[in-house]
Amino acid sequence: MCHINKIFYSDNLEIIRNIKKESIDLIYLDPPFNSKRKYNYLHSIAMGLDIKDKTLAFSDIWNINIESVDDIKKYIDDVFIYEYDSAFKCFLNNIFMSIFYSNKDMLGYIIFITVRLYELRDILKNSGSIFLHCDPTSSHYIKIIMDAIFGSDNFRNEIIWHYDGPQGPSKTKLSTKHDVIFWYAKNIDSIKINEEYLYEDIKLKESELKHHGYKKDDMGKWYYDLPRGSYSDLSIKKLDAINRIRKTKNNKIRIKYFLDEGEDGYFIRRKKISDVWANIVSLGLASSNEKKGYPTQKPLSLLERIIKITTIENDIVLDPFAGSGTTIIASQKLNRQWIAIDKTILSINTIKNRMINTFKDINKDYNIVGVPENKKDFFELINNNKLREVKYLILDIIGGIAIDNIENTFISGYIYFNKIKNSFLKMPIIINIEKHITIDNIKNIIENIDNSENKIIGIISFENIGDDIYNHLLEYGYIEINKNKYNRVQILSLENILSDIKFDIPNIIRN
Repeated sequence: MCHINKIFYSDNLEIIRNIKKESIDLIYLDPPFNSKRKYNYLHSIAMGLDIKDKTLAFSDIWNINIESVDDIKKYIDDVFIYEYDSAFKCFLNNIFMSIFYSNKDMLGYIIFITVRLYELRDILKNSGSIFLHCDPTSSHYIKIIMDAIFGSDNFRNEIIWHYDGPQGPSKTKLSTKHDVIFWYAKNIDSIKINEEYLYEDIKLKESELKHHGYKKDDMGKWYYDLPRGSYSDLSIKKLDAINRIRKTKNNKIRIKYFLDEGEDGYFIRRKKISDVWANIVSLGLASSNEKKGYPTQKPLSLLERIIKITTIENDIVLDPFAGSGTTIIASQKLNRQWIAIDKTILSINTIKNRMINTFKDINKDYNIVGVPENKKDFFELINNNKLREVKYLILDIIGGIAIDNIENTFISGYIYFNKIKNSFLKMPIIINIEKHITIDNIKNIIENIDNSENKIIGIISFENIGDDIYNHLLEYGYIEINKNKYNRVQILSLENILSDIKFDIPNIIRN
């Protein structure tokens, strides 16, 4: 396999525009659904411990500064500047005006998706397919956009992924138990399909057959039958010659389909997969080993089915909203090449950890691109107001987890470490992004942290630390854990962290 495999830490639009035209065999995207929710990463699942602290994975809330229909055309001219023809821009104006009047809150989200779908079409091979995963919140809008970009003739299926789970609490509607997956070809005349994966085997015991409507003919062979459909008279004659025709009491013709008998005593019916997928369980009901704590993680079997149907070994699969990395894990397992893109470091780290835990010696088979590696990179993120990402990056390097929405604004996250067996302590981490940290800063931090449970406190400075700071920290004394002494307040600089220097604490419980 060629080593194209890459994980990009970036906004996907920038990366998509730099991928070679007509080079991708399959695109699967599971973008935000415009659910107006904030999604938390569940460390209790990822780490297998009773950790109630949560980290914001991503926010699915969309706002756009469009107050009138006159603003729409100007917005289109500002945003859709990259090889968009006038007819398409006219179409967008009409669609966006309709959305503005019917559901203004949807407009920012649909514009975001439209720009990316247009670019994704250019990098898809003529033989390629694209699958877009959404839900009924926006599926009807997205379908119109995809028809315009990919062509309604290239629409293959609206796949309904039906799953079970807790019943919805609303008393004014039915429970919502399905997602929508739109499948489009780039060019229906050239589409690549692995026909064998369009079918699935249904295994039945002989005792079940009659109950399920199967019949046994005079030769003792089990079968089911269907109406003749569009079969010609000549075809019916040929089928009758090989015992494939059954006539009803009303002399209606039905086609017989025989079951195969397996070696294990089961009878097998070869059935074409429908556009309702009800035999792929949601993560809520899946094996706990598969759950990684990422809020919108999809089942591995879902992606494996899509990849098997539309690609062969060594084909290139792209997931521009990589999330928990299920597409990437499935592609690697099936010996496909892949490209993953996500703009959150939480996603990048989740994928990296899944790769390490799933495959041996995987590090040499892929690259992570765009993750900050030096002090300059971190300050560039700060200058771009990506403070949350800076926090996530720093905490990941030192073995901690970021925490959002907590009362104490000094604390950026925690490092969890062993005390005795499964009982653990957590070390609060304070990240100081100011250029200099002073003794007064440290006093203020210590005074504002409730240290009734947190026995060791860690501070991170983005600038070098003077001897006066180190000497001051000694005044806070030390604590004893398992007969070992540790300074109660510790500090590291950004350069320390990038040089792989760690806090002096017991064994860390890693994510």
